[in-house]
Amino acid sequence: MVERAWVRTEADPSDGRRTVVVIPEQTRADARAYQEVAETRLTSALLDGVPRDRWPVLMQALEELLVALRERTKRPSGTNLTRSGPP
Repeated sequence: MVERAWVRTEADPSDGRRTVVVIPEQTRADARAYQEVAETRLTSALLDGVPRDRWPVLMQALEELLVALRERTKRPSGTNLTRSGPP
């Protein structure tokens, strides 16, 4: 990765005996761009057949569902996660 300039190593400022790996801003920017392309392709594949004007509403609903599911997984084990009707 160093040879490709994706990362560089530097001495640890708090302990010169150690080496730290630094990710250059260009590598971070490239990773963000790649992630955006991957997310766009995945979204297109998953929502194929759904009219594009419905995508924002559907994505918002899915994000809300994800938040709710994450909150439910924080409950102690043995908690009944089934529920009928809205919260």
